[in-house]
Amino acid sequence: MDQASAELAKSIEQAKKRREEADKAGGPPRSKSRDPLADLEDLLSNIGAGIARTSVTGTFNVATLGGLADADASKRTATGVEKIATHMVTLIKETRKGRVIFG
Repeated sequence: MDQASAELAKSIEQAKKRREEADKAGGPPRSKSRDPLADLEDLLSNIGAGIARTSVTGTFNVATLGGLADADASKRTATGVEKIATHMVTLIKETRKGRVIFG
């Protein structure tokens, strides 16, 4: 037990010396956290190009036409834009709380 305590004390002393040497030597500056929303406008401005390149293939379901016939294209577009805006507000709020990480 005494040997283990002596080794622990020695390790702590070595770590302390290394830390002091590292503090004296300086080194590269530590990175500062950036505002995660700073690049959001650039990312969103390029979203249209990504959507234009997207193609969808799959099965066609006639039952889905019922919902499309009820509203004209402008109403569907407006509804979609409103949903996007709502989700963006939520995304911004959660980002400011530090809950969203862009990677």
